[in-house]
Amino acid sequence: MIKPMESSFFEAAYAIVAGLVLGIVALWKTNHATMSQRIAHAERKLAECESQHKEATDQLIELSERVGNLEAHYQMQKGSK
Repeated sequence: MIKPMESSFFEAAYAIVAGLVLGIVALWKTNHATMSQRIAHAERKLAECESQHKEATDQLIELSERVGNLEAHYQMQKGSK
């Protein structure tokens, strides 16, 4: 049979363990929510970066084509003289 003093000790120990478990669960939930937000933010930033990179590449291609056309025009002018 459990003595009354041992019973209160186990109740106190149980309360401490239950509090620690609840604290760990709360911290895990907070950490999970924070990480989910960070992942979503990183995904948005990556999508923006990829979009900007594609736009910059398209502009570079357009400029390269224009330079090529100018060089061809210059060569034609130079050859006709």
